[in-house]
Amino acid sequence: MRKNVNNEIEVWILPAFQPNGTAVFGGEFHYVFSSTGNELISKDNYYQGNFRGFKVGEPREIWLDFRDVEKPTLGAIFFVWYYKKFFTKINIETSKNMSTLFESEGEHNWVHVQKNLSKKKKRENRKK
Repeated sequence: MRKNVNNEIEVWILPAFQPNGTAVFGGEFHYVFSSTGNELISKDNYYQGNFRGFKVGEPREIWLDFRDVEKPTLGAIFFVWYYKKFFTKINIETSKNMSTLFESEGEHNWVHVQKNLSKKKKRENRKK
């Protein structure tokens, strides 16, 4: 929760670390209220239909499935940053891109690359 430059109240709701040791993703909710908090000005929600997660404990590479959107959501990026110490690598796959965070010489770097969509189109054309 924070006040934005217009003095409105912004509220972000993101999935949390569960008591059973599961890191959860799949939904995020953003609301903007008037400065008094009495009026909802806007909302921008994303929900995959159910929350999914990965148990922490054994470090491993994981993939977050966001293929229903073209680019990583803020919640997906938050997940990668927040849970980076629990997994060896966290990848985000969207309909058009693949993204991940990696550490080099003590600094974190974000890699965001476009998928080779021509291969997908060739496969679709073969099916016709």
